[in-house]
Order: sequence, then C-alpha cells, then structure tokens
Amino acid sequence: MLNREITELGAYPYRAVAHLYVTFPDGSVALGTGAVVGRNDVLTATHVVYNPDAGGWATDLKLAVGVDYNSRAGAAETRPLTRLDQFEWRINAFPARTFTDDDHRTLTLSESQYDVALIGLSEAVGDQVGYFGVASGYDAPQTAYQIGYPGGSTGMMYGAVQVERNATYGVYHARASETNELMGPGSSGGPLFVWQDETAMVIGVRSSGSSTSAYWADIGFTYASLNDSIIANDTLLGPAAGRLIAGSAGADILHATAGLDRVEAGAGLDTLIYPLSHEHYRIWIDETTVQVARPDMLADSDVLIDVERLRFDDGVLALDVGAGETAGSAYRLYQAAFDRQPEQDGLAYWIELMDAGLGSQEVASRFVGSREFGGLYGIQPTAEILITGYYQNVLDRAPEASGYTYWQGRMEAGLDAAEMLVLFSESNENLIKTAGMIDEGIWLG
Repeated sequence: MLNREITELGAYPYRAVAHLYVTFPDGSVALGTGAVVGRNDVLTATHVVYNPDAGGWATDLKLAVGVDYNSRAGAAETRPLTRLDQFEWRINAFPARTFTDDDHRTLTLSESQYDVALIGLSEAVGDQVGYFGVASGYDAPQTAYQIGYPGGSTGMMYGAVQVERNATYGVYHARASETNELMGPGSSGGPLFVWQDETAMVIGVRSSGSSTSAYWADIGFTYASLNDSIIANDTLLGPAAGRLIAGSAGADILHATAGLDRVEAGAGLDTLIYPLSHEHYRIWIDETTVQVARPDMLADSDVLIDVERLRFDDGVLALDVGAGETAGSAYRLYQAAFDRQPEQDGLAYWIELMDAGLGSQEVASRFVGSREFGGLYGIQPTAEILITGYYQNVLDRAPEASGYTYWQGRMEAGLDAAEMLVLFSESNENLIKTAGMIDEGIWLG
C-alpha cells in the first residue's frame, strides 16, 4: 500500500501524532515524529532526542500535536491541535545501548532494539487529543501501519506496511516493494501500530533504515521500563494528576475512564464499569485498595477504594470477599454447608439474594434445610454429629476437646444448626483456610 497524506488531522489516531523540533547543545536541530501514549507521555526514538555528535541530550523540545507539517516548505500549514513550546519535560531513553560503537550515523540491529525514548510532559496533552495504546507480543509477520513526517513530504503521512520481527533482536523489519512504501528521515520516532478493539496500539518505534529497508524498535523489548516511566511521569502533572471519581453513601454505578483514576466509592454496594472483557486488565487486591491496570495501555491504571464489584464486558468480579462482606460470606457459607466449592451459577444466585437484603442467617437456614445438607448430616442430626461434622467439613480437622465442649454448651443453651454454621464459616480459622481461593475476587460471570 502506498503512503497517503492525512487530511483528517482531527481524527483518531492522527490527532495523537506529534511533530518534534529538537535542539541540541551545539545548536544543531533535528526533526522527528512521536506518538502520545499517555496523559503526558510522548513516545519517540532515542536518536531523535540524543545525539552524541551534537553534544548529547536535547536542550530544547518543541512539540506540535496533530499538525500538518510540510517538510518541503519547512513550515506548518495548519495550526496544531496542541502546541507545546514552554513546558517542563524529562526523557527516559537508552543512549548507551543505542550508540555502542563509533559510527553514530547508522545503527546496528542490536542498537536499534534500544532506540526508544519516552518524553514526560508537565502538560496533560493526552487529555486533549487522546492517545495510542502500547502493546507487546506481536511477533508474527503481519500488516501494521506507519505514521510520520518524512523528509520531502507535504504533511503527515500514513500507510500500511508488511513487517516481520527479527528472530534475534527486538526489531521489526520491512522491505521496500510495490506494496510496501517506506518512509525516510523525519519519520524517525514515528509509531508502528496495529488495531486492537478500536484502539491504535503502538508495537514499534521507527529507528533506522535505507531506501530499501526500514527498522522499528519492538516496544516489547523495553516494555517494563516504559511502563515504569509512564507511571513516574505522572509526578510532572502535580498532585492532581489522576482523576478522582467519588461515590455517594448509597449504591453507585461508576464508570472508569481510559486514564489514571482514583475511585473512592464510599458506602453501599458500588460497581465500577470497565468497557472491555476482564482479560484486558490486571488486578491486584490488598487489604485496603484494589489496583486495576491495562498492560496494553500503560497510562490506564486505577486505584480503587470501597468498590465492591467490577463489571466487565464479559461478566462481574466481586471484590467484597473479606470477613463479613457479602460475596466472601456467601462463598464461605456455601463451602461450609456442603463441604465443596460452590458452582458459579449457584453462588451468583445467593450473592444476588444477599445483595437484595437476605442475611447470612437466613441463607444458612435455607442451606440447613436443603436436601444436600440432609445428605451430609442426616434429617435431624444430633449435636455430636453437627459439631464433629462442622469441624471436619469446614475446618478439615477433628474437634479438640475444649472446642467440642464449648460448642456442645452453646447448643444446649439454644444455638441452632444454622447459627452455628454461620459462626464456623466466618471463624478466623476458616477465613484463613479459604483466603487463597477468593483473595483475587470471585468471578460471577
């Protein structure tokens, strides 16, 4: 496919492409291309922002996002969607790995795989124009798309290109042909991307090439470092870098955004909605907070407080699994009553009833009156059968003498089978025993 000039500069993802004007310590200037990949993050090539023959790191950066830059005329023909001339910035790049020999005008494949740079900005340009995602693992030969401002062009250029990943080094390679039109200097740092769920995902950064070949650094090779840098760049935006999504004292339905969110849902049964299926996210749960992130879109990372449910495109994950919390209590009660892990549909049914107001005691009474419970303990089990059975089926051990005597006394004082079942299921011992089964949440489908 031959490259074409982009005229719809306000459309995604073209509006998230940046033209870079870089000044080095010796006064020389370089032009390049970048891609907005986060709220305040621009991805480009190391050699665009670092030149060992020109004094090292860039001393000045000018970024014009979504601009129609005419390389032949050396001037912009439209006003950029966003222009950044005076802003705080910092760069994470790999100059020592990109320039390993004395020939700095060309890069070897081992150098090109490190030819990636992330510019952090004090302006949240991504909030204005949107941003590309970043993806790794695209190792098969495929059709991808290139964008850049190559020398001799009259604007932002775009085209499909057939690429292959090198078997030894972290680079993508394309050969010039009638259907593969490559871009020249000026496109350095430009994104190589694919489409995934209507999001443009950068898989490579234009590094080097000739009239017959082009090479892009594979993002997957430096993915971990880029991820860390995107997170660290949030400090450039100050304490208000993340969006605060606040709930009320009641049951809230909240919506996550494609950015850095802090969700404080408050009291009540609160649900946070994500637009994609759950496989697109990684989730970490600790005692007080939950973190949700998209590995393929590094700037999309959320911190959640007091959120009970996550609703994805393919189902619901219950996070309320702690002591006395609805989903966890339902799971433990089910497991305690029937000495088995609950099936998904059955557990979801009881959780739905408990969400609607049915208490643990009533659920336990229904379990005790069920045919399955009767099959385990008998129709009218004695105190001895219940105590011994609960110890064995809930805690997986025989009762110690003092424990048996304690529960025998409680039952003689009027404690019934359902009440004792709730106490066993929510005991510290059973909480510890079942934690590994549900500490990452309960998938309700």
